[in-house]
Amino acid sequence: CYVGGEEQAVVSTQSTGETYLTEKVSSVTFGATRPSCPSGASQISDCTWSDVYQSGVPCFEGEQIAVHCGDTPWRFNTSVSMIKYRSVNSGSKVSGRAWCDVTAEKYGVEIADAKNKVSTALLNLNKNGTALEWVDYEGTYKKSKDMWRMKIRRELAEGESKGDMCFICLAWIDGADWTYGVDYENCGVHYDSTLASLIFNFITSY
Repeated sequence: CYVGGEEQAVVSTQSTGETYLTEKVSSVTFGATRPSCPSGASQISDCTWSDVYQSGVPCFEGEQIAVHCGDTPWRFNTSVSMIKYRSVNSGSKVSGRAWCDVTAEKYGVEIADAKNKVSTALLNLNKNGTALEWVDYEGTYKKSKDMWRMKIRRELAEGESKGDMCFICLAWIDGADWTYGVDYENCGVHYDSTLASLIFNFITSY
């Protein structure tokens, strides 16, 4: 039983085997069953189906299936959002907060219970662009913002300044995938396409 759009009530008459629309509960934009789509189909018009009221099988309340179509099987990315940090202790430390915004979608639909499936952390790339370090090992999910909050508490090495920071949000799903996002606006470090490999080697060494 497959129904898209709003609900409609149908009943089956045993004596004739025909299905009648006895009561239109609300406006129905689309109602179908037994969909069949050939390989390579890219739009609904490429498929065939039977109208619900012609199927010969009644569809009852609670049996509807909502179907969402998408052409992107998997989308997983993260970005640094609303980051704010400052020098403290006479310039010997940086302190602040960052938010990691994570998108995890299968065929255009956000995965369920992402807050318990997705893990996050905050990294910093050193001013030479050759090494990484943990800043916050575990982000805290905040429902009000639908993002993960990161704490920034870092001692500055000799010769380092606030402007040398390059924070990176790291997000992963155990056994599935990982991704990262750089604080492009404030990053004071030059990096190139080898950053992904650098991050991969860093996180797999633990």
